[in-house]
Amino acid sequence: MLSPRPGLHDLSDGTLQQVLTHWRNTIQQGNEHYRLTAPGSLAQALSLFQDALLMADVLLEQWPDADVAMAAYVVSHHNLADTLLRLDETDEAATHLCVAHERLERLRDDFTQPLTRRHAAGRHLSRTLAELERFAHQHGSLLLARCMSEHLLAQQVPRGVLH
Repeated sequence: MLSPRPGLHDLSDGTLQQVLTHWRNTIQQGNEHYRLTAPGSLAQALSLFQDALLMADVLLEQWPDADVAMAAYVVSHHNLADTLLRLDETDEAATHLCVAHERLERLRDDFTQPLTRRHAAGRHLSRTLAELERFAHQHGSLLLARCMSEHLLAQQVPRGVLH
């Protein structure tokens, strides 16, 4: 059984469905603002994507379909990263890519998680890693280099081995 992070309450299935629906609407609105060229539209997109990430955090902890929850979490971070890039906040964008990847790595490697969640995390890691590699190729970043180094080191250490 998953236990929510401190500060989150167990939500009913109906409430979680509302969170997912609201997340989808928020992402759609954020995407619309992201595509606009009007002054303030990127700031509005950023705000909407930040709201979506808060909802995705709840879904990641409590939504029963791990693939849906992890997709929402990854999309939220990646949309934030794209928006931050357009605002010339490269390091902040890199941070969002790293945070998403690292959280999925922790879920994949957490043996207290149900196997279905661990496998879902592994599937979504391919997307986060591809995005990290694309970002590194196009933009570079010291923060991103740190994240990638930690990822490569984690791959070299056998899971479950403690030193």
